[in-house]
This record gives sequence, structure tokens and C-alpha cells, in this order.
Amino acid sequence: MPGRARLVLLPLLLLASTAACSAAPAVGSPSGSVAVATGTPAAASGTPADTAVPTAAPASPTPTASPSTASPNVPTGAQACTGKDDNKAFFGSVAAQMKWDVYCAVLPAGWFLSYAHYELGAGGQLSATYKGPGGVHLQLLEGNTCTDPTVPCQPKVSELGPTLFGDRTGTLVTLDPGHAVYVGSGDSPPSWAAASVDLDESTFVKLVAGLHKVAVSP
Repeated sequence: MPGRARLVLLPLLLLASTAACSAAPAVGSPSGSVAVATGTPAAASGTPADTAVPTAAPASPTPTASPSTASPNVPTGAQACTGKDDNKAFFGSVAAQMKWDVYCAVLPAGWFLSYAHYELGAGGQLSATYKGPGGVHLQLLEGNTCTDPTVPCQPKVSELGPTLFGDRTGTLVTLDPGHAVYVGSGDSPPSWAAASVDLDESTFVKLVAGLHKVAVSP
């Protein structure tokens, strides 16, 4: 079981830290997915569903803008999300298309969104990875989270008990290494998960409890 926990989570975290990408948020993308990061916006059309657009260098960490200084193009519910305006608008556009609650992270200065991806098929899925000081990561997976039958749906070493996932209550588990929080069974969409292989438990729990539900104004 410990080996499986490592196998499921590490490839996504390594992808986020080594393949920085940038794309303008788009609703109704032909591929049904958009990859974004904090770099200069680029056209999203023609981007394969599972391919990040490379940039010359990873973007510099940028503190989250307060609602009072946020761009008017960013949906009200997404203004609290960590990242630049295109990152915030990305979460807003995803929330407008999904039938389940979309969550983004609200993180301290020094954190930035390094990778995000969504798909509309099979009920929809959102994956996002944030990178913080010292190279630590926080990963979110939301919607139809169990799409690969070859790997465990919600890997764990042991359960530690209930904890908050934004405004929801989830289950805190240990991985090898790291921790995760799961909300929902995973086998019955939607479900939500947060994971980190390099944050200490107390920091991880605090950041996951602070996740923000993106509500798009009608």
C-alpha cells in the first residue's frame, strides 16, 4: 500500500514542478481542457487535453491580489484564488461549466499556481498543483477523480480522522510520504482530494482547511 500511495501522487507533482505552462482561460475549449500557470497568457486553442504548454522558464511566485484590486474580468467568486488574474479567471470558467463545487487554494505569499487542467467528459475533472517556498507542493483533484482503473482510487497508509476541506468535512490520511484529505468515496463522483508529499501535517491541514469554493455569479 505505501508503494501505491507514492506511485499515484508523485508523477503529478513532478509534472507540475518541471513542466510549467501558460494559457488563457477559455470556456468551451474544443479539447475540453486548459492548462494554465502564472506565466504570460498564450492561446489555448489546439492544446492537447493532457499536454502542458512549455515556457522558457517557470513563472515567479506572485502574492494573491485582494478583491479590491482584482481585474473586473475575474468572476467575483474566483477573486480569492491564489494566482494572477488569468489563473483566477480559469477557476471561474471551470466552476461555470461543472455541476459540482469547484475549489481553489488561498495561500500565503510565495505560493503560485504551477499547473491546472480540466476535462468536461464523464462528469468533469479538475486537477491543480500549487508550488510554494522551498519547492513544496499542494495538489487538488476534484470531480470524477477515479478515472484510471490501474491505480488505487484513494491511496492511504492509515486514517487520522476527520478534517476540513474548505467548507466540507473530509478524512485526513497518511501517505508514504506525505498526507491527503479525501471528501467522498471517489468511486461515486463528485469527490474531492488534496495531497502533498512534502508539507508537514499541520501546515497541510491548515492550507486544505482554507480552500475556497468558487461560486460564479449568475
